[in-house]
Amino acid sequence: MNNYFDNNNNNNQNNYKNKSKNNQIDNKFNNMSLQEITNKLDLIARKKNGCKYLEKFLKTMDNSSEIINKVFYPKLYWIKLYELSNDLFGNYFIQEMIPQLDTNNLISFTNMVTNNLLNLCLNPHGTRVVQILINTIKDNLFGLLLLLKNELSKIMGELINNLNGSFVLMHYAIQIKDNEMIYDFLNNNIVEVATNSYSCSALQKLIDIGTNQQGQKLIINIINNINNLVGNQCGLYVLQFIMNKKNYYINDAILGKIIDRIIFLSKRKFSSNVVEKCLETCSPKSVNNLINIFNNQTIISDLIKDNFGNYVIQKLLIVCTNEQIKNQILKYISFEFKNLRELSFGQKLINKIIMAYPKIRKYL
Repeated sequence: MNNYFDNNNNNNQNNYKNKSKNNQIDNKFNNMSLQEITNKLDLIARKKNGCKYLEKFLKTMDNSSEIINKVFYPKLYWIKLYELSNDLFGNYFIQEMIPQLDTNNLISFTNMVTNNLLNLCLNPHGTRVVQILINTIKDNLFGLLLLLKNELSKIMGELINNLNGSFVLMHYAIQIKDNEMIYDFLNNNIVEVATNSYSCSALQKLIDIGTNQQGQKLIINIINNINNLVGNQCGLYVLQFIMNKKNYYINDAILGKIIDRIIFLSKRKFSSNVVEKCLETCSPKSVNNLINIFNNQTIISDLIKDNFGNYVIQKLLIVCTNEQIKNQILKYISFEFKNLRELSFGQKLINKIIMAYPKIRKYL
């Protein structure tokens, strides 16, 4: 490294000072020589102005790649590389370096990442570094992508359940065509993934990111496991996400899986939302079948007085296009007004129904 400074420092300093005027870099690092920058590289990269300075410094140098590979990288080798990758500001400097690493340094850096992969992926700053590395080696340069893939396959459970870690998996799925390991993992752990607050969000995005075949396979798996999802808050989000695509075939399949328990599910906090979504998004034939099931005085009387079931009945009235059936349902509801007034939410619900359907007054 000393030879590099002896031979190149004067030219580098002059080159940088000329170009720095054009970029109007105004901070305390401005008059430092390359050797001074290198000696304090770790400290400079950890500061907000310092990491910005280093980025501008490299962009103004014609031989930035040479400086990175022969000066900066050896200075930061291994330990400092890891620490800076996880640093609030240092990670930006590392991101700037990665695409310019030569063969030996890129191999070295990838080895550092894979040896610390879980900690880097879970860190809000390290996760960005891993994603930039994926971009750099996505064509499997020197077999490095395979090395990274093998390590990722061992920690997908930890990654998918973490906000930062899930970003790495999603980025990998977008950038790398050979991403089947991610979808195999999701299918083999569908209930655990769909019922976790972080992974359920990642699952929804990965359904859209994947091929049609990958997405459909996940959806079928979710439908087959609906009994484990329909009563769970996170599982509800996944089911609503799927149903909002308004595919009659899929939504009717979801309804078919729960129709035998439809009244029970209508009175539960999370599953009642799925019943409402069925009324909104299933095929007209299935919706009419569902309306006919609900159009029963005992069922209406039971649900309209329930904390969650009353929302299902309100949705029922909205989607029902048969005026005769709607009037019948309103009549059943009117029979319960006296009982509703005794409930905490009852008077508000009565006022809402009368405002939406004034004709109910004739049954009172």
